[in-house]
Amino acid sequence: MQKPPTVPAAKYVAIACLQDQKRSFATAELSDEKIEIISASKMDCRHKYLDQIM
Repeated sequence: MQKPPTVPAAKYVAIACLQDQKRSFATAELSDEKIEIISASKMDCRHKYLDQIM
């Protein structure tokens, strides 16, 4: 049986913090105002190609 990879403590903490920041919500509960704000938003320029998909 293969052992799982080990992760340095600092990296583990960073990953755990990112996972805590993940959120999901029911889009049906959004107000029209929030939907408009989200649809008008742009991502960081590193992800510019994704704006074309939206």
